[in-house]
Amino acid sequence: MTGKLKTAHDTYCQSMMENMEVASSLFKAYLPIELVHALDWSTLAITDAVMRPTGKKPLYTDITYHIYTHAPKGNVYLHVEQERTIQAIVAERNAQYEAALNLKHLKQGHKKLPLIYHFVVYNGDKAAYPDPADTNARFERHDLLPFFPSIPACPFKLLNLNCYEDATLSTQGTCGLMLLLLKKASKEGFLTWMRSHKQLLRLLTTSPLMIIPSLDYTHNVREEDSEAIVATFVYVYPELNDDIMTAMQKLEARVGEKKTLEIARTMLLKGYKSEAIRDITALELHQIQDLLSSKRDWL
Repeated sequence: MTGKLKTAHDTYCQSMMENMEVASSLFKAYLPIELVHALDWSTLAITDAVMRPTGKKPLYTDITYHIYTHAPKGNVYLHVEQERTIQAIVAERNAQYEAALNLKHLKQGHKKLPLIYHFVVYNGDKAAYPDPADTNARFERHDLLPFFPSIPACPFKLLNLNCYEDATLSTQGTCGLMLLLLKKASKEGFLTWMRSHKQLLRLLTTSPLMIIPSLDYTHNVREEDSEAIVATFVYVYPELNDDIMTAMQKLEARVGEKKTLEIARTMLLKGYKSEAIRDITALELHQIQDLLSSKRDWL
């Protein structure tokens, strides 16, 4: 089984969750309260984002954290997976992540297994996420599972953003902006919604460390609305006008480069020579050779 491909939604979720304030606010809002009190939040740290099962391609998680419990000290991992489409195998993929993480933990010299808590943040179009969080229900004869103790259930905490009111998401601390944008940014009327909820968005944050990735994400899922996106973000965050303009210039440059590389890939697939691709795209020969050497990865 291979890992899922990265999307704009994955990238945004991961970039926002790299902020420890955002990450801890999400965990404290959605973990069981008993677990919240049992964890030492001063020790929360990003630990890994790639699991490498032996003999298989890397499995990319969105982001994984390590945290200690209060005394008696124990190891806990918090794994966050973002999903845009329905993944019938999400529980099995989490089981693979868990097996790889357990193995890595033991190889580090630990004598006992850690506790691992899985989150799935779903921001697709389905009101109901059909894959059951209780993976026992996935087995043909789940009534016989008590006789198979080696089969891991590996349940996960599902955050189906469609099932949460905007007002609820906005009260979940600094993760509120991320959750609202994951829920609404790709939907019709989002920019109008942003303008009409200016005060709410400003209450969540006015930090460029959170606004600029949010601008980037909104543009990635609504490229056709580029000018309206800039105007809307400036309207909501006028004090960040210069930061927003600079960020959009960099983003447009990256988009232009990406389109050029896509043209070069298409030409390579059609058998064009490197020199012809250089003359048409203005890419350097070494860039074209890099594309050619990575051909297997994008076929």
